[in-house]
Amino acid sequence: MENRYRFEKDVHLVAESLTMPLGKIAEGAKIPESSFYDALKNNDPSRNILEAFYGFAYKKGLRLNKAKEEIYGEGLNNGEVLLFHGSSNGVDEVDPKGSRKNCDFSNGFYCEESYSSALCFVEGDPNSSVYAFKTDLGGLRVLRLQSDLEWMLSICYYRGSLVKYEGNNKLLDIIKKQQDYDVIIAPIADNKMYRVMQQFAIGQITDVQAVHALSASRLGKQYVFKTEKAVSSLKEIERMYISAPEKEASKAGSAERAHEIQTKLDLAKREYRREGRYIDEVFK
Repeated sequence: MENRYRFEKDVHLVAESLTMPLGKIAEGAKIPESSFYDALKNNDPSRNILEAFYGFAYKKGLRLNKAKEEIYGEGLNNGEVLLFHGSSNGVDEVDPKGSRKNCDFSNGFYCEESYSSALCFVEGDPNSSVYAFKTDLGGLRVLRLQSDLEWMLSICYYRGSLVKYEGNNKLLDIIKKQQDYDVIIAPIADNKMYRVMQQFAIGQITDVQAVHALSASRLGKQYVFKTEKAVSSLKEIERMYISAPEKEASKAGSAERAHEIQTKLDLAKREYRREGRYIDEVFK
């Protein structure tokens, strides 16, 4: 894995976009000019310089990472997919067993189909970054799930909310089927969404009410790479730096989305109160 940021290229991109000489960028970012030029020469800036520069660019209205998402997407070959992975402290190796077992689909290397979705998972971590990858899924066994009961049951199972039903044949059949695939593609479920799923898992709402409430998420799809063959298809494009102002903007968006999910749940409880099945009915 290449863990350096594309600092030098980004500096020249910002200079061109703002029509600003490099010295003025250093001045605007409040970086000592000698330190700034040393970092440029060696392409090895300190974290303080990275934060100062990328924070300056973001405050100037430049959305570098979102722009790169569009550029990289336009440059894909036929069959390739652009994906993003949020990391709290950097990635040394793309490992299919690197995640926690209580993630949505247990062990795997998790990627999201949009930069913003990857960012929302690490927006609260001080040293976080987002990696861009491209992949071609040709030749891989791929399971695609929708926002439905199977998706919810899978996530509740792996996150430990269905202990009472772990021996149920319906649940075991769902989990067993998933072992046969290299990649699982499914709607993203962050912690805000999982709280809705938990209400279903403990019998407070029906499956229909839960699914309708979760349709407010707008986080897109996650790609879970489960095998060595799967992760070998991932090609790193870039490690993206996330400045503090960008993280704060992401947190504001997450807070707004949490309100939307709660409002949608309140509506779904009323509109679909006579529809669907409670958890005990599902596992009869």
